[in-house]
Amino acid sequence: MGLRVRRKKSGQARASSATASHQVSPELGAPADLPTRVPLGPDSVGAYGSDSTENGLYSAEQSPRKLKSSAESLRWSPESAKGGQQQQRPRFKRELSAESVFYESVLQRELSGRPLHQRKRSWFVIGLLLGVVLAFGLVSVNTRHHQYIERLSDYVTMSLADVDLRSLLPTNLMVDDILGNLTRLMESSGPGLRVGDFLPGLDLVQTEQLSAHFPVVLIPGTISTGLESWGTSNCSQRYFRQRMWGTMTMFRAVLLDKECWVDHMRLDMDTGLDPPGIKLRAAQGLDAADYFVSGYWVWGKIIENLAVLGYDNNNMHLAAYDWRLGYSDLERRDRYFSKLKQTFELSLRHTGRKSVVVTHSMGSNVFLYFMHWVESPLGGASGSGWVDRHIETFVNIAGPMLGVAKSVASLLSGEQRETVQPLGAYVLERFFNKQERADLFRSWAGLGSLLPRGGDRIWGNATWAPDDALDQPTLDKGKPLTFGTMLIFPEHNTQGLGNATLSESLDLLRRSVSPAVQQRLDREYSFGLATEASQLEANEARPQTWSNPLESQLPRAPSMKIYCLYGIGKETERGYFYTDGHTRHSNGVTDHGRTQAHPADAAARDQLKQAHMATDTSGPPPSVFIDVSVHRPELGTDSGVRVSEGDGTVPLLSLGYMCVDGWQQPRYNPSHIPVVTREYMHNPIHMIHDLRGGSETSDHVDILGNYHLTRDLLRIVAGKADTVQDHVMSDIREFAQRIHL
Repeated sequence: MGLRVRRKKSGQARASSATASHQVSPELGAPADLPTRVPLGPDSVGAYGSDSTENGLYSAEQSPRKLKSSAESLRWSPESAKGGQQQQRPRFKRELSAESVFYESVLQRELSGRPLHQRKRSWFVIGLLLGVVLAFGLVSVNTRHHQYIERLSDYVTMSLADVDLRSLLPTNLMVDDILGNLTRLMESSGPGLRVGDFLPGLDLVQTEQLSAHFPVVLIPGTISTGLESWGTSNCSQRYFRQRMWGTMTMFRAVLLDKECWVDHMRLDMDTGLDPPGIKLRAAQGLDAADYFVSGYWVWGKIIENLAVLGYDNNNMHLAAYDWRLGYSDLERRDRYFSKLKQTFELSLRHTGRKSVVVTHSMGSNVFLYFMHWVESPLGGASGSGWVDRHIETFVNIAGPMLGVAKSVASLLSGEQRETVQPLGAYVLERFFNKQERADLFRSWAGLGSLLPRGGDRIWGNATWAPDDALDQPTLDKGKPLTFGTMLIFPEHNTQGLGNATLSESLDLLRRSVSPAVQQRLDREYSFGLATEASQLEANEARPQTWSNPLESQLPRAPSMKIYCLYGIGKETERGYFYTDGHTRHSNGVTDHGRTQAHPADAAARDQLKQAHMATDTSGPPPSVFIDVSVHRPELGTDSGVRVSEGDGTVPLLSLGYMCVDGWQQPRYNPSHIPVVTREYMHNPIHMIHDLRGGSETSDHVDILGNYHLTRDLLRIVAGKADTVQDHVMSDIREFAQRIHL
């Protein structure tokens, strides 16, 4: 967000705030062609590689930049630019520091190179600092007062757990207004970044004369589709036809009516469907997944750009679904696949053209299942060739074709990277603890479809993984640290657990959940690997293999095309350090270099057991947790979470292996369907301009607003896909060569 400063001198034209936020002031002596983002210099090299000034990349391990007061110290020089260009692109980027944001802010540039008496902001800052100093001088805070404050803080924290917020706050306009104002912080403020700018669609219409051609069907990913209540009993009445997932109603229900919200979101552990008295259904229409809440777009930008080409709700359909359900239950309860089949047939009948299917995240797995279902006698029974007659192109955006590691942690202990960060964990554990989250996640059979596929031959074993770095680090005792060990436990723990590969992690998960959850996972999905053509053909009679690309073949559709579009360059969960909460080690250090387990961990574990309801059938409470005390940047580990290359949610191995290798082989692609892979480097702008990252972000969700991806997508749906060719920047092809099937 740029800041405007008015000068009293007349006749001086002021540059716009947006321009000022992207260009270095001429007062600093920088040439006109200086990159829009000023690099922080060689002191910003991170633990995972250096940055490139050409792309304006930054590292999280950078030392704070000293802000000098003289304008001369900020002048650009060829030597400094040359030194920055010698740096290399990092494997992935981390969050910017506050110092780097301030350094490139409009405020800093306004204060540089001007006499003190002309700096209005300077006097404001000086006055503010004097006020703070004066306040501290007048208030004497001693140790005894600190103790009183700490006791008061503890009392408030403990008391809030028993407060009924619904009885204290209004349940209508006031809460909605408060939450609505918070979501406005997520809206963009810079030029070309606002929702509703219809870019880059407007540019392509003018320069390439693109227009609507093929009918388009959008299939959203997990958690992005809104879920609305249709129940009329008990607490459902006050939420009738309101969204319990998505919009401000969800936040109000979570904060003020938590028990009712959980009852609606949790599925029946035995049937996998709605509990008695509850009826939650996927919202329908384009607004089912265009915005999650006000100001936070999901498919909104894609829909806007398609509208520029001439699309509307007659030739563009969003196939929303209840992402909590297992794939077979989507058809059994909602007739989802039958309705999707009719949508394609209706489009072909009225337009004479086949459809382009655009999927995101779990939507890619759902569509893979559909292509088998629609032709199988066990499903739609439309016979071989239906896909070839109705589907023009399958556009797979950020599809986790081989699953994600975070689904293992979510089902095992109710945790993932977002829940173990210090501040988030402190708040979340007091409001929605691990046990409650694990119970909820285990009731969602749809989450099981995201468990990693292919076993140890794809994801690695105790000594090796295809995506290990060539200079892979070692543990303190010289043992190799490989991504093949998905879960790492202390060497001496109370449960006798050893380090676990993917297959061993899935075995541990099965032992940790109830028999009902185990049976539902086995009924819905298969996580193995098939290499023989005869075995792959036989799997057509096993619906649980249809969503696993390593156990099923692509349909016989030689005229169809596949495009894999995904982001790279962002830290992504790949494995975890786990603890049982009791293990202690000599000298306060464990075998993994972590600090000694705090007694509070064991107390929290016991508290979870006591809080576990006897009527719950999801399984015993989690007995192992992510060890948040493990912080080893040199091992790529933060708060017990090990990270690798990916888009922030899906590891690169899952994003790209089938696209660059698996589907290039006849055993998985018997019709030789052409598969094009395009990667997009994560290159976000400063959060001061856009909290979502701007037009070059490649985050798992925010990539739906990436201008480069949107351009490629618009060309595909407009029938000009010949310009969209392979563009691979990562090491995915090298990873694929290390996998021998």
